[in-house]
Amino acid sequence: MSAQAPGLSRQRLLRIVEFQNEIVATRLDLVEVMGLVAARAADMTDADAAIVELPDGEELVYRAATGAAAPHVGLRLQIAGSLSGRCLREGATLRCDDAEHDDRVDVEKCRAVGARSMLCVPLRHHATVVGVLKVSSGRCSAFDDGHAALLQLLSGVIAAHIANTAEFERLDLETRRSQRQAIAGLRALARAIDAKDPMTRQHSDRVAQLASTIALRLGWPDEQTRLLHEAALLHDVGKIGIPDSILLKPERLDAEEYARVKEHAALGATIVEGVLTPEQAQWIRWHHERPDGRGYPDALASAAIPEGAAIIALADSWDVMTISRPYSPPMNRTAALDECKMLAGRQFKESLVEILTDIV
Repeated sequence: MSAQAPGLSRQRLLRIVEFQNEIVATRLDLVEVMGLVAARAADMTDADAAIVELPDGEELVYRAATGAAAPHVGLRLQIAGSLSGRCLREGATLRCDDAEHDDRVDVEKCRAVGARSMLCVPLRHHATVVGVLKVSSGRCSAFDDGHAALLQLLSGVIAAHIANTAEFERLDLETRRSQRQAIAGLRALARAIDAKDPMTRQHSDRVAQLASTIALRLGWPDEQTRLLHEAALLHDVGKIGIPDSILLKPERLDAEEYARVKEHAALGATIVEGVLTPEQAQWIRWHHERPDGRGYPDALASAAIPEGAAIIALADSWDVMTISRPYSPPMNRTAALDECKMLAGRQFKESLVEILTDIV
């Protein structure tokens, strides 16, 4: 229908333009977009409820709903035998003035959601109908040609945004899936490095667990703690570039060998670039830095060392101290804590040693 259809006043047209701008400005989040669509559609048509329905196989699913239909998000309708399904198949705007006397509708579902009259508009993107926008009312004959014209004017930009958002989310999901696969591959590599030496088996897992516990005691949010746990699992992945003759040497390393081992922090950060976040890569690069500036690879000091790197440094050292080595027996917890306290402010951040003391 044209914009001159009955009921489309200048004020209504301005509201449509405002809504279109609001939709365009909305970030690419499909749930948010559909919720906004439903809310504005109900408001503009004085409907009791508005629903965005998307197809799933032979059914239409309530993906967003407002008003009386809000409790029914997730409701499924058979495409065959429903007004929405006919709208989807035919790509045509359909109106029902009284659900109790209209054989195109699923009467039981209409009663369940309190819909006596309905207006269904196809959401068309190019040649494809991607869904249905439906408004409903508990009154008979609640919608007219003006309401139909209004929703039809909205449907194009709504459908395009839903289609584009769905595509964005699909690509984002593929990216996250690829990232998870890449992390899994790096994790397998880190486990293989740990497993080379029976003494260090599951070292990275223990470091990650302790690092997460310290972060939570510090009040880190869950997501940031998860990122720290992920980085800690991979903190030694750079050791893949260190010869086994050095990694598995049963005696203490000489100066040249130790210099080779020190390369693993920077190499590990390089390996995880493009898979982990830049912040996680920094934690890995700097997990051997020290507050006194005598760490490696960049000799950072004090506040220049990110807290995540400092946490991994302490958790890593604690695990090394408390497991058996070919050249040294494991320390008991009291002796290890005494060592950490002695090195607080020099090798370890003092506040983290205090938290470690509370934990262990």
